[in-house]
Amino acid sequence: MIPQLHEARTRWARTRSAEDRAHLDRVEADAQAKRDIFDDLLLRTQAASGIPDEVFDKLSEPEIDGDSINRVNRSLLTVEHIEPDNSIEEVLPDALEALIRRLPNGWLDEEEADRFRLPVLDDGRPVSIVKGIRPESEAPQGHRLRQMVRASLDFLAGDPRYDHFGGAMLVPQAATLGRRLASLGTVTNAAERIANLWRKPSEVDNTVYELLVAGALAEKGREPSFIPEMQEKTPDIRCMNPFPQVVECKRRQALSEYEQREEQIMRALFSRLDAKVRALGMFGVFELSLTVEAELVDVDAVADKAALQRFAPRPDHPVIYPWGSIAFRDIPRRIALPQPTKAYSPDMLEYAFDWESDVPDWDGLVCKVRSAEGVSVDEVRDGVALAWRNDAAAAIVKRAKPPTSLFGKAANQIPGGEFGIVYLAYMEGAREEVANRRVEQVLDRLQDWEHSAMFRIPHVIVNRLYPRPLGWGGPDLIESSIPLLSEISGGEPWYREAFPSRIFVPGKM
Repeated sequence: MIPQLHEARTRWARTRSAEDRAHLDRVEADAQAKRDIFDDLLLRTQAASGIPDEVFDKLSEPEIDGDSINRVNRSLLTVEHIEPDNSIEEVLPDALEALIRRLPNGWLDEEEADRFRLPVLDDGRPVSIVKGIRPESEAPQGHRLRQMVRASLDFLAGDPRYDHFGGAMLVPQAATLGRRLASLGTVTNAAERIANLWRKPSEVDNTVYELLVAGALAEKGREPSFIPEMQEKTPDIRCMNPFPQVVECKRRQALSEYEQREEQIMRALFSRLDAKVRALGMFGVFELSLTVEAELVDVDAVADKAALQRFAPRPDHPVIYPWGSIAFRDIPRRIALPQPTKAYSPDMLEYAFDWESDVPDWDGLVCKVRSAEGVSVDEVRDGVALAWRNDAAAAIVKRAKPPTSLFGKAANQIPGGEFGIVYLAYMEGAREEVANRRVEQVLDRLQDWEHSAMFRIPHVIVNRLYPRPLGWGGPDLIESSIPLLSEISGGEPWYREAFPSRIFVPGKM
């Protein structure tokens, strides 16, 4: 009955004629009558079997891949709490080879590899990390797909110029995409979508997400096919098993415009501060806690107040100002590292500046050290860092903005009469308070979502991504997926078994 119901609904949504409406009413009544018969048979079968209700209910629960622990709280999504599913060193070589084989001949070499690497020479520029992300790594001066492949090749080769900031997301993503190419071979129109990876550089991240979702759907037996792109808005994928449904994928950019502006202001502040305190012989970590939005701050005035910490009786104790507070922890001009590591690796940042890469306590870090030529270091010299956070209510609201606007855009691409599944992905590297607030808003707004009665969205999957380099800079990606059901739209528990939740970090294969 479901294929008949789908055909009747889509036809009436297209024509809106009285005849098609009457036909839809007849099909819906027939389907409901059969459902009533089925439910009655199920109840009588259970009664005849003698199986207790609690056992019967347990037997009917869907088998869902994933963690039995509720990990909504950011503190439970750390390297200490999450066992790895795969070793990137084991799965990446074959996956990357499969991906490179799909690239046009000579395409990878059209841009030099150094464009996507960390600089070898000390160019005097600071390293800035906001929400766990280095902004330059998310906006490369070249093709995003080449950056993903080059970062993966550099990681495998152990090249010290490997961009560990960008690689934290790009390398695991390349591994999963390469492994899913075999599954994508069964997906209609996948070849055209794969070609978009190099044809449409501005859409690489979104296209990768669509391909990963389609591959995961194929592995679940959903018989997906890509819907050809047209001028009018259409969903990304159609699944034919167990009945026709469409799938729309939306992925939010790593940093919002607000977060980018905030980081630029903090970078400008550090530039003033660094020049001032080096001249005064101050080396260490300045800890800035703002109580106003960054755009309201006079960076020169803050830099002046920070330099005054050298006269404070206890420089490491925060001094309060109208815009927030500042403290200073001095460090030796020369710090020997326990062992050689990459410049600005998580190990170096933690040892020199007490910066925690897994779950930072601050919104961002801007820092600069003097290093010898090369990207491998065994000491830190003349280190200056600014660790900053913004506790202003307005700033937290804007930084914790959930990706629910993407849901609205996805819903607008579901045609009338269809059942639609929505996948939403976003990167999360904020400190715990901001990350928890974001996911709470996601749950609050999507638990009882509303949309046009012309279509149904029974199932939404939210993919929270936690990429960060660890140790010397090795990539590590935690994916926390939240499947949500809408009962009013027909979201029954079997959806959670039939449709994959984890997209970027599949289990062992």
